[in-house]
Amino acid sequence: RNYNGGTLLGLDIKHKVLRTDSVLEFMNSVARGPGGNQNMITKQLVGAIVMTKYNNKTYRVDDIAFDKKASDSVELKRETTTYIDYYMRNYEMVIKDKNQPLLVCRSKTKVNGVEKEILIHLVPEVCYMTGLTDNMRSNFKVM
Repeated sequence: RNYNGGTLLGLDIKHKVLRTDSVLEFMNSVARGPGGNQNMITKQLVGAIVMTKYNNKTYRVDDIAFDKKASDSVELKRETTTYIDYYMRNYEMVIKDKNQPLLVCRSKTKVNGVEKEILIHLVPEVCYMTGLTDNMRSNFKVM
């Protein structure tokens, strides 16, 4: 862009705070805390942004499927497999906790020109938490 006879460079800088704890570790710490139950875990995680370890994509958590687990079967385009086998085959990642609930994320995609909402199930063990907790915000050493 020209600006007063010269060139103007516009930069847009974005930062995302990435924590080192997995979503599963966060869920376990909430469960061990006071009032730690499925409702408390859901309250803490719904609306949170998580990032997958295998492709660095971010997702907003819309729900937690406590009735589904990593060892459950999932229908793919050409086959049926478990989440554990899928992550091992495609990303060489070993899922250790076979009974962990799955995160539910809604995504919109276009199919034949029509926008369609799909549900994405993520295994918490392979997702990082992003952002700052209230404890981190109040700790001036972290900031």
